[in-house]
Amino acid sequence: MSQNFKKDFTFFNNNQDITYLDSAATSHRPNQVIEAANHFLEQDYATVSRGLYEKSVRATRLYEEVREKVCSFISAQNSDQIIFTSGATQAINLVAHSWGRTHLKAGDHIILSQMEHHANIVPWRLLADEIGFNIDVISLNKNKKIDLDHYKSLLKKKPKFVGCVHLSNVLGCLNPVKEMCELAKEVGAVTLIDGCQAVSYDQVNVTDMGCDFYVFSAHKIYGPTGMGVLYGSSDVLKEMPPFISGGDMIESVAFDKVSYLAPPHRFEAGTPNIEGVVGLGATLDYVLSIGMSQIKAHKDDLSAYMVSQLKQMNRVNMLGDEHCGLVSFVVEGLHVHDVGAMLANKKICIRAGLHCAQPLFDALGHSGSLRASIGVYNDKQDIDRFVHALSQTIDFFNQRGL
Repeated sequence: MSQNFKKDFTFFNNNQDITYLDSAATSHRPNQVIEAANHFLEQDYATVSRGLYEKSVRATRLYEEVREKVCSFISAQNSDQIIFTSGATQAINLVAHSWGRTHLKAGDHIILSQMEHHANIVPWRLLADEIGFNIDVISLNKNKKIDLDHYKSLLKKKPKFVGCVHLSNVLGCLNPVKEMCELAKEVGAVTLIDGCQAVSYDQVNVTDMGCDFYVFSAHKIYGPTGMGVLYGSSDVLKEMPPFISGGDMIESVAFDKVSYLAPPHRFEAGTPNIEGVVGLGATLDYVLSIGMSQIKAHKDDLSAYMVSQLKQMNRVNMLGDEHCGLVSFVVEGLHVHDVGAMLANKKICIRAGLHCAQPLFDALGHSGSLRASIGVYNDKQDIDRFVHALSQTIDFFNQRGL
């Protein structure tokens, strides 16, 4: 991708000394996303789904138009399958508490992968401790990928639920989620795919994938924080009770009886993050104006270049062999926080630690890693600056016998 998109981001104009390679944690917003949210707040702000006055009607229309955009963006069948949340974490908690509490009982089995982010482990662990169901974990094969043979053996236990990350935020690999969903469906299991990293890497098609739930956060795809999406298949959503209750999700209220709206509004209690939804809409406009295939090619090119440079460096060991927009690595003999701090002093912004995936690192035998992740705004110069700073850092420790 020859065009320079860094100019679309005021942050980088104001911070030209910074090399930002932490988009897997959170991505920056293009100017048009900031402008769209500001324009809404300055010109059109009103509550949604309540007022009959012009500004409220307009705000409601803008809000629901974004639902349609999200539906199209992930190739869902209809916009009623799109629920706005505060992020992927809330979306997974919604599924755990609304679907899980209703359908899981003591002695049941669910399946999660070894690669899961804490947000797709902790809600299920809390619920399992309360209800008494079992969590079975798909191990990794020798190539640090999902072990499909092990997964198939776990399916023999007739699990009620399967949860899996689409693109690992540590290993950078894409999981075979379509095949996994097909296999889960054969035993009647409901599936949830965590798409936080994948949705900013390549085009997502939830209908073709065949998942029952798909979640992602806007801030991973150049959108606002505090904004997320839960996709749910219509058949599953309509059988789920509310998660959070209050205004705007009810059909009728009396002290002795309450009836609820149909999805998606059943799951959107209270006044929502309206400017966040508007910002998400502008975000999708932005990435689609570039093209997801173009973004993928850009990330693949820079990832390959980064990998080629890191392979030439002594003491650097990369985790995994597939790098879809991110590269995790360790430096032999050095703590990841020591290296990360040295790079931070050189204005290199990467992640150092467990990346909210402690069980995966336990399985890999590492106490953490360094992770450099790529956004649409990055270029080859960013990679060169990072590699140069890392080389200087390693030399610093080498000279001190560390």
